Amino acid sequence: MTTYTPAADAPSAAAPALHARIVPSTTGIVHATELVEVFAGTFMAGILVLPNAAAHDLVTRLQDQEARLSLVSAQVAGHVRYVLEYDYNNPADEPNDWLVTLISLMDQADPEQRRALARAYPAYAVCVAIATQEGGLGQLAHFHQELLSTERPASPQAE
Repeated sequence: MTTYTPAADAPSAAAPALHARIVPSTTGIVHATELVEVFAGTFMAGILVLPNAAAHDLVTRLQDQEARLSLVSAQVAGHVRYVLEYDYNNPADEPNDWLVTLISLMDQADPEQRRALARAYPAYAVCVAIATQEGGLGQLAHFHQELLSTERPASPQAE
């Protein structure tokens, strides 16, 4: 039987998004804690004193965006295929050493570490997530081909 959330319990579409910022130190002295201001839209909802790592983690998590396929370009999908797919070796998709390391780290990371890397590199995280699931390399190859066929080459400039 399908159940639906009652309208009164459903989150409001107009609810302001939460975000936070670390208040800069005015003394220049490094402390073990940070002062964090939490906002709901433009309204300051509160001030927290947190250990440094927790403060930075909170601010980062509130800035997170959902990983979306729309973030992925053919170049990113090609980079991930080049690193993770044994038989794929298109020189046009060969990533630099830094990207090879990033993709390898994402591939070997536990879920928490992968989420942390995904905050900074969401498109690569999406492709690695696709590639590492059952049958994922085939799905990534198909998605890469679709991206290649839909991306238009740059048009020459009019003279």
